[in-house]
Amino acid sequence: MVRADGIPQTAHRHAPNGSTVCIAELRGWLRHVDGQCNAKDPDWHYTIELDPAWFDGLGISLETLLRPGDVISNLGDGGPALASEIKQRTSGRALYLQPMIHMELDGWQRTDTARGNPALPASWTFKNECNSGSTVWTFDPRNPKAGDPPLAVGQYVQVVGSLVTDEPHMSQDSIATTTVFQVGYAAAVTLLGQARADLGQSNAIKQMWGGNSESDPNHPARWNEVHSPDYIAVLPNQDRIETVRCIAVVAHNGAFSGDTESITVEIPAPFTRPSRWHAVGYGKALGASTILTTVKAEQVTVLSNGLRVYVQVQGDGGLGNNGKYFGIFRVGWRGIGPRLRAAASSNGTTMTTGVDADGKAVVRPGSAASPYWPAAWFQVQSGVANPGSAIGIVSRAPSCFDAFVVAPSGTVCTAATQGGAWGGWWTIPGATAVPGGPISAVSRSLNKLDIFLADNQGRVMSAAWDPSMTKWAGWWQIRGGITAPGGEVTGVSRSTDLLDIFTVGTDGQVATAAWAPGPNGWQGWWGIPGIHVTPGWPVTCVSRAPNTLDIFVTDPQGRVMWNRWEPGFPQWQGWSQVQGGVSSPGTAIAAVSRRPGFLDIFAVGMSGAVYTAAWAPGVGWQGWWVIPGIQCMPGTPLVALSPAQDVLLVLTSAFNGNLVGASWTPTSGGWSPWSKLN
Repeated sequence: MVRADGIPQTAHRHAPNGSTVCIAELRGWLRHVDGQCNAKDPDWHYTIELDPAWFDGLGISLETLLRPGDVISNLGDGGPALASEIKQRTSGRALYLQPMIHMELDGWQRTDTARGNPALPASWTFKNECNSGSTVWTFDPRNPKAGDPPLAVGQYVQVVGSLVTDEPHMSQDSIATTTVFQVGYAAAVTLLGQARADLGQSNAIKQMWGGNSESDPNHPARWNEVHSPDYIAVLPNQDRIETVRCIAVVAHNGAFSGDTESITVEIPAPFTRPSRWHAVGYGKALGASTILTTVKAEQVTVLSNGLRVYVQVQGDGGLGNNGKYFGIFRVGWRGIGPRLRAAASSNGTTMTTGVDADGKAVVRPGSAASPYWPAAWFQVQSGVANPGSAIGIVSRAPSCFDAFVVAPSGTVCTAATQGGAWGGWWTIPGATAVPGGPISAVSRSLNKLDIFLADNQGRVMSAAWDPSMTKWAGWWQIRGGITAPGGEVTGVSRSTDLLDIFTVGTDGQVATAAWAPGPNGWQGWWGIPGIHVTPGWPVTCVSRAPNTLDIFVTDPQGRVMWNRWEPGFPQWQGWSQVQGGVSSPGTAIAAVSRRPGFLDIFAVGMSGAVYTAAWAPGVGWQGWWVIPGIQCMPGTPLVALSPAQDVLLVLTSAFNGNLVGASWTPTSGGWSPWSKLN
C-alpha cells in the first residue's frame, strides 16, 4: 500500500514506525458492513459510498480521488438495482458502479513487518469473538462510537482514517490470466472453470489499465482504501440529491486492430421530480487514465427521469494503446431558474408567468392581500416555449392581463384574460424573434398595449394594439435601434400615453427612445453615457411618480448602478452605485414603486442572499438589507411587484430549484418567511 497523495483537504502525519500517512475525512452511506471478522489478518471490512455534496463543500472533485481500480475492486457491491441500469455491454471489461471506497479496520495481533510489527497500543482494549477472543480492537467494529446505533447498510457516516491506495492484486494465477488473454473469457470458463476464469478476467482488466507492475504507485487499477479507520460515527441521514456512477471500459489492443468494448447505461435521477421547475441535469468528468483517441463514441441523452450514456472504446492496432475510458457522471434534478415576470392590476389582482421545465407556458394568479398567491400554476391554452424563458405580462384594465411569448419557432404569440378564462394563443405576425427571448409589454393608457423586443437580427421592434383595431399593428423598427439579437428591451409609461424604452446598443452604451402622441411619434435614440456594458444586457426601468424615470444596470464589475431623469433636469443625472451594492455582472435588478415617489430594488448578492435597498424622498438610498431564509445562485433572476400601496412581493428561484416568494407591509414586522410556490 502507498498513501494517497495529491488529495486536497487531507493531512499528512508521521506514524510511530517513521512512515508518513495521509489522514482524510470521508462522508457517505455504508454499502457493506462485515458480519464477522476476517480472522486471518485479522481485520473487519466495510464499504462506503461517497457523498459528492460533502466533497463539493471541501472543493474536491471526485475525479481527483477516484480511479478505475475503485470500480474493479468493488464490483460486487453494486447489487441487483445497479445491474438493472446496465442496458447493454459487450463483456465484463465494461464496468459500472457507484463511487465506493473500501475500508479495513485492523485488529491486533497481526504479523505486519511493513509496519514494524507494532506492539499493542495501550488504548486498544475491546475484544469480541474474533479468533476466540484473542483479537484486540481499537473500538467495537460493529458499534464504533458509544451512543450510536450499530453500523448498518444505508447509514450516513463520518469516517476519519489513513487513506491509502492498495496494489491491484493481479498476480494470482498467472495461468488463468494468460488463458483469458489468449483464448478469451468464454473459452477460459470451459477450460478452467468459472472461478479461475473470473480471476483471470479480473487480472487481465487490471493489466490492460496499467501494465503488470504491482508496485507502480500510479497504476490506474490501484484502489482507494481507508486502512485503518480511526473514527466512525453515525450522522443524521442525508438524502441523496444526485445519483453518481462510474463507467470504466477497457479494450485490448491488437497486432492489426484492437478489440471493441461498449456499454449502455441508464442512470436514474435519485427521486421523484420535485416540481415542474426542475429538470434532469448532469455533470461529467473524465479520469486522467482515459485515452481520448481510443474513445470511438460517447453519447449522452437526457431522459425524462435520468440519463442514458453510451460509450464505445477500441484498442489500437500495431500493439498500441489499449482502449480506455473512465468517466464519472452525476445526475440529479436541477432547478431551471426561470425568468419569471409579474404584473399587478389596478384592482390589486396579480399575475405571475413563467415557462416550466416541460416547456409549458404557465401562470399563477394572486392578490393584494394575504395569502398573496392562493392559486396554483396552470398552463395557458396549451402554450409552449423554451423551458425557463420569459413570458411578458401586463395589465391593461382591472383584472385584465395580456401575456406575450416567443415560441420555439421564433413567432411572437399572445394570450389574454379579462378576469375569467384565458383565450389564445394568437400569432402577432411580422417579426422573427429569438426563441425564448424576452418581450416587454406596456399599457400606456386604459386598454392600450405596446410590446417591444429585439428580433433575431438585433433590431429593436415594436407592435401595438387597442380595442379599435381588428388586429395588431406593426412590427416597426424603432428609429434604426440595434442591440444584440434577443437582447433585452424594456419599457415604461411615465404618464398617460407616453412611452420610454431602454436597451444596451451594440456600442455597449445604454440608450433610450421615447414616444408621445402626435406627428413626431418616436424620438431618439439618445445615449446615457457613463458606463459600458454588454449589448443586450437588461436595463430595469421604473416610474415612481408622473414623469420621473429611474433605471438600473449591473455593470461588468457587478456594481448595481442607478441613473434618473425628470422634466426639471436638463439631462440624465449620471450613474452612481447604489450603496455599494454588488451582484453578478449583467444581472437584472428588480425594481418597483410601492407608493408615489418611493423605490424598492432587489438583487441576489454574490453570497447568494437576496438583498433589498430603498429610496425615499428627502432621505435617498438606504440598505442593503438581507431578506433572510433563502439561498440562491448568484445572478438568479428576481421579480418584484406592488399590488397595493406599501405592499411588496418578491419571487425568485432558490438554490435547490424551488420557486419561493416573500412579502412585506409596514405592519408585518419585517419580511415574511419565504413560501414555496412550486
